[in-house]
Amino acid sequence: MINFEINVSVYKTDILVIIGGSSKERKKILTKYYSKSEIENLFENTVFHEATTIQHTSGSIILLFNEKPNQNNFWLSILAHETFHVSSFIMRRVNIPLSQDSEEAYAYLQQMIFEEILDNLDNGQPAR
Repeated sequence: MINFEINVSVYKTDILVIIGGSSKERKKILTKYYSKSEIENLFENTVFHEATTIQHTSGSIILLFNEKPNQNNFWLSILAHETFHVSSFIMRRVNIPLSQDSEEAYAYLQQMIFEEILDNLDNGQPAR
């Protein structure tokens, strides 16, 4: 299992990325950030797919991937899909709706998040 944080300082948002691991292992990592009841609520009210993006009531974002990526086209397409959700959550929270005027800001944010995730996966662990 791999986990790391991405700080999007310009929008005062933290993204917790968790890749792989069992439900129990994921919950253990989440206890560093959330109460037990918040974690149980997240897991009870979330439908998990290949990857899932969850926005916590605090504004922080959790990005869960079921398995370690092999960076093939399918995994990269899932990463693009989920980073769009992350970007949308952040931009809506700061009252920047998606429009022709704001799409470049959305695209830059998504690109930054996408690149941060790939950079952190270069060696199978967070790069710092």
